[in-house]
Amino acid sequence: MINRVARWVLALIFFVIIFTLASNIWIISRTDSLIYEIDAYNKLPQNSTALVLGTSRYRSNGSPNPYFDNRIHAAADLFQKGKVKNLLVSGSSEEIYYNEPRTMRQALIKQGVPDSVIIMDPGGFRTFTSVLRAREAFNIDTLTVISNRFHLYRALFIAQQNKVEAIGYACEYVPLRTSFLTRIREIVARLRAIIDIYFFHTSEMDLTKPEPETTE
Repeated sequence: MINRVARWVLALIFFVIIFTLASNIWIISRTDSLIYEIDAYNKLPQNSTALVLGTSRYRSNGSPNPYFDNRIHAAADLFQKGKVKNLLVSGSSEEIYYNEPRTMRQALIKQGVPDSVIIMDPGGFRTFTSVLRAREAFNIDTLTVISNRFHLYRALFIAQQNKVEAIGYACEYVPLRTSFLTRIREIVARLRAIIDIYFFHTSEMDLTKPEPETTE
């Protein structure tokens, strides 16, 4: 009996590993050609709007978060070079003192981006909702998505599956010693994206346009 249970457990673990790897390979193969690196900037097509995916400004130990800084620099650079006209900053705002879109807006303004071209979406609690809300809440179905390359695979796959025409702009590389755990989590997050797309109803998500926030 114990041996039979052990075999079933091992078979289940093997299935999960294979399915996770297959899901990651599928997502990456579908989206790799849509991602532009910084050194291929001149080949990047122009778009009206860039979606800047949110992250916290600081790491858990209080040090600056390189993911945040790199996305802000990339977004400001694309705007200033005329590759995009507007920046949709989307992230979490679950707590009164934690508001990713507001923090991103403030950082972009410090980089010289006019406040008038920045659109804040406080309902982007996850990559999935950020992409869907761009289409449903803001009527944007053509996007340049700004994030790290390993994150863009998932974001662009979600866009593909929800009829959003998107390309990705990969911001500056974060060294593996800093990004290793985040990359491991991303492997699982890609699997979750497939489950979200094919097994959950998007009607259960809040895809309504937020009330305009008074700028500071």
